[in-house]
Parts: sequence; C-alpha cells; structure tokens
Amino acid sequence: MTVQIGHILLADHERIDRLLGEVFKLAQAFDAQAPQSVRRLGDEPDPVIEQMKTQIHVKWVEIEASLMNHMQAEETFLFPVLKQVDMQEALALQGEHQAIRNTFTEIGTGVVIATSPITPHFAQLLRSHTKRESELLYAWASAHAPPNIAETLKMRLKRTFIDL
Repeated sequence: MTVQIGHILLADHERIDRLLGEVFKLAQAFDAQAPQSVRRLGDEPDPVIEQMKTQIHVKWVEIEASLMNHMQAEETFLFPVLKQVDMQEALALQGEHQAIRNTFTEIGTGVVIATSPITPHFAQLLRSHTKRESELLYAWASAHAPPNIAETLKMRLKRTFIDL
C-alpha cells in the first residue's frame, strides 16, 4: 500500500495536536486541584499535584521530540526539493518552523507549560502552520516529490505509522 506524503505528515501533525490537547486537559485538572493543595513550609508535597506535574512534563517532552523530528524531516527531505521549484515558499515555511521553535522555547518547562499564556498561542500557531503546509507543501510533495521520500518520511516518523 502506497501512502502519500501529505497523509503521512498530516497524520503526524494530528498526533502532535492530540498531545497538545492532552496537555491542556492536564492543565485544567491541575488548575482545579492546585488551589486545594496549599502547602506550608515543611509539608510534604501533594502526591496528586506532583503526579500532574510529571504527566504534563512527560507529554511536553513527547511533543518537543515529535515536533522537532517532524520539522527536521520536512527540512531535510522536502524543503530542498521545494526550493528548486519555489524558493520563496520554502523560505516562508522555514521561517514558520523557526517561529514555532522560538515560541516553544519561550514557553519553558514544568507547570508553566500548562499555565503560560503563550501555550494557546503556540497551539494556534501550529494549527495555522499545519493548514498552510497541508494546502501547499503536502499537496505539492504528494504530486511531485521523488517516490522514495514517502517511505523515508514514514520510517522517520514511525511512531505515527505503526498501523500502516
């Protein structure tokens, strides 16, 4: 079964978006629980709060690894081919990748991920970028990129494609 490049990369974006949704759900649970867990100096940490912090951190690390792998795959396998056809579009997408990286770094780590006002902005930035890539890059790549790129991307992003 041949899988189109656009399908592979869009499915990966959708998986990353689901992970972001999980972080937001954990953040809501944290916000609901944290005010009830006031600590005084010398108190033991609340295990429920500590578990929530850990879950948020683990999901965020997974998002980071997935997102950086995804963007690096596009930059390595698709952007060079796109530059030969449309340098301006390739540079614009590269600029969006850099903006995503910068925003991700601004958010930080720990509980601040869940509470940062930048996090919803990051999610919207990523969704807008996904839409643009889907309409432009993925459609073009599915029709014009060398045939071996789909399999290479599938292997590179293998966590998404266990079922394929």
